[in-house]
Amino acid sequence: MREVIEIIYNLRQLSGNAQLDFLKSKADNKILKEVLQYTYDTNLVYKISDAKFNKAYSNYCGNRSYIGQNAHVGVETWNIFKMYLDRFASQKGVKESEIDQLIREFYSRYYWNELDLFRDVLLKDHRLNMGTSLFNKVWDDFSVEWAYMGCRPQSEKNLSNIVYPAYAQTKMDGLYCNCIVNKEDNTIKYISRQGKPINIYGILDYAISKIDIGESFVLNGEIVIIDKNGKFMPREISNGAIKRDDKSQEVIDGIRLMIWDVLPLKDYLLGKADISYERRFNALSMIEKEAMGRVLVVETEIVNSKDEAIECFNRHYEKGEEGIILKNLRGIWKDGKGKDQVKIKSEKDCDLKMVEFLEGKGTYAGMCGSITCVSSDGLLEVNVKPRTPADADYIWKNKAECKNKILTVKYNEKIKSPSKDLYSLYLPIFIEIRDDKIIANTLEEID
Repeated sequence: MREVIEIIYNLRQLSGNAQLDFLKSKADNKILKEVLQYTYDTNLVYKISDAKFNKAYSNYCGNRSYIGQNAHVGVETWNIFKMYLDRFASQKGVKESEIDQLIREFYSRYYWNELDLFRDVLLKDHRLNMGTSLFNKVWDDFSVEWAYMGCRPQSEKNLSNIVYPAYAQTKMDGLYCNCIVNKEDNTIKYISRQGKPINIYGILDYAISKIDIGESFVLNGEIVIIDKNGKFMPREISNGAIKRDDKSQEVIDGIRLMIWDVLPLKDYLLGKADISYERRFNALSMIEKEAMGRVLVVETEIVNSKDEAIECFNRHYEKGEEGIILKNLRGIWKDGKGKDQVKIKSEKDCDLKMVEFLEGKGTYAGMCGSITCVSSDGLLEVNVKPRTPADADYIWKNKAECKNKILTVKYNEKIKSPSKDLYSLYLPIFIEIRDDKIIANTLEEID
């Protein structure tokens, strides 16, 4: 870490091409790259201002002598500090007591001047006058594009790509999660589809730490909550509970990671894994056994024909579930919506971008009465009424925050708009505002 501190110091003294050339000469320093990523990744926000940090620092260090703090900052220190960063990034806010704990833990042990590096990461500024575009010239993968393999919608064309026998899996209805297990630095991260940390810090760590497939890996799945009766909570309830900082013990005990895929981390970062799904799926049963009941494989069966797939869907539908995903046994993992996965579901829903908010009337006066939503290509537009007065009140008071966010909308069918040369939706119903997704569906993707 002392080398990283010196590199950062030297970068401050340089500018222009000299600064970039110097950084390129240090490109093989993995810790340096990691420090800069934790500082400049816009998905990582630690919710601590200069004023809050300085207050906690002054309260603890103001009357203490520098003498006696004689441990040097090392890589192990950095790994502990990263745990704080990951936790803060996943929370809605950070309490003063948490900042005080951070200050006490580090400033009671290490040279204070060496900890300036950590403070700068926390406050997201090394005063380098450099940005992500320059870091990408040094490291091609500095800004990670978080890969996601989706499913194609049900259609005769898409179903013709399924080769039987095939897997039929329950279509889950939770919060999508990439669980990234890095064996090199012994870290576990829970990341949304867009790379934002998910607020389940420490809840599943112990169980997942028991999993060993011989290398760093990524689990694809969804975070759900199982209630005291052993039933899955509805997504609109469970997702809100998962995002809360002050989770109840019942919620903590009920959180599960339902997985349907695993692949090496190195392949995930490349966006493609040339390993058949059959092999990847077989590894999941071993993972489930090691994870102490906190990580579960989604319900899966083999179907030998399209008719059997429809029968399987009907069984799931009768149980009140959304539907199934059909997957080819030989399918590979790739970023995007490949032809090897097709979803069959009963109720239609889509993700649209919220672009305008109209004030309501009557009991909705002074609140949002209608939300204008559009597809990503602008070819579909529909007005959706907030589900509850509480939703209407929140949206109206937070219009700037909500604008351009994604809203999941349930509907009966896609129709031509009666007033514009666009498509619309028949009987649209507000489901939830998505924090885990930033791109709306296109018209073609909407059934």
